[in-house]
Amino acid sequence: MDTQAEEIAPEVLYEWNMFEWCANELQKRPEDYAYRNCLLESFLMHARVLHDFFMFGPKEDAVSAQDFFDDPSTWQIKSRKLCPYLSKERRRLQGMVPHLTYRRLNYKRTGQKPWNVTAIIDDITRAWAFFLASLPPERRFWFS
Repeated sequence: MDTQAEEIAPEVLYEWNMFEWCANELQKRPEDYAYRNCLLESFLMHARVLHDFFMFGPKEDAVSAQDFFDDPSTWQIKSRKLCPYLSKERRRLQGMVPHLTYRRLNYKRTGQKPWNVTAIIDDITRAWAFFLASLPPERRFWFS
């Protein structure tokens, strides 16, 4: 386990709380175009952060779910099937949030479907619950 895991846990919890808040607001289907877009962009940004947290091992100074386990391979093996929708849409997510890329034109030209907000909520919520359930009880407390 990373020695800074307990110290960084509130930042991980912040990402979850912001994701959850945005998800709840989006489900209310706000009519204001600008407000909805702001919510969607924030939602996607936090979804991307959490997806990377759950799915990938530590790289440079990036925080990973693996950091919270004594044996990081335990989480790596368990997490392989998490987030099927976001794993499939990862390249699109990276090309649109938070970067301004020419790939956006390709998505518009090909009539890319809108983001499946429900699938993203399901992916991240399931991964979050699985992460917490997999932690030793004394570490789950860090996220309450």
